[in-house]
Amino acid sequence: EGNSGLWNVVLGFDNKKLIETAQRAYAKLPAYHAFFGRVGQAALDLSERVVKLAPMEANRVFYANSGSEANDTVVKLLWFLAEQEGKPHRRLLLSRKNAYHGMTVITASLTGKDYVKSASGLPVKEVRHLTCPHHWREALPKESEAEFSGRLALELEQTIRNTGPELIAGFFAEPVMGAGGVIPPPEGYFQAIQPVLKKYGIPLIADEVICGFGRTGEFWGSQKYGMKPDIVVASKVICNIPTRPVTCCVR
Repeated sequence: EGNSGLWNVVLGFDNKKLIETAQRAYAKLPAYHAFFGRVGQAALDLSERVVKLAPMEANRVFYANSGSEANDTVVKLLWFLAEQEGKPHRRLLLSRKNAYHGMTVITASLTGKDYVKSASGLPVKEVRHLTCPHHWREALPKESEAEFSGRLALELEQTIRNTGPELIAGFFAEPVMGAGGVIPPPEGYFQAIQPVLKKYGIPLIADEVICGFGRTGEFWGSQKYGMKPDIVVASKVICNIPTRPVTCCVR
């Protein structure tokens, strides 16, 4: 149960309340696809609740089938918005080394793990990886956490300026880096990088797939670590029948 409890089954196995809730939902089973703007009541109810619980002002929910597909959908939304704003060249995506965002072509590219590099020529050219915010491994000798965070914020700004802010569609970040080693951010990290992103008009996407729904002590990892995201991706513990278990919450 240890690993499933960490990622998927935070309320434990054989939970009677969950079993009873699922049975009541299956008795209704108002299933319908959402391709033509029609969904079951359960999906509407869940969407309204997610919007209210979001860690930022939100008014849209988009459902997908997995965390990978949810992050993939965010990329498509970012590119779509850029097209609609007359900025089709705004396609580059920022991530961090050691991050994990999924295993589709785009999300595997956002994933900053070495094992992705040997798979089918990934990462794709649209992705840039910044330094992993792991103070113990990446800090300079005698560099404090706050100083380390400041240096990473400077690296971010230099990368944006060297690349061209008009080319960058978004910055993806897990509040706690899960597959990278369960790495919480160093002191002041998000407080240091968010002003840089805001300065250049680059959206911050919080990948809460394994951080949301109370796992960090707050309802969202974003709340725990002072993130103010523009888009939140959540998964794993959303339990609503018959909707899929992943949602993107978009401001």
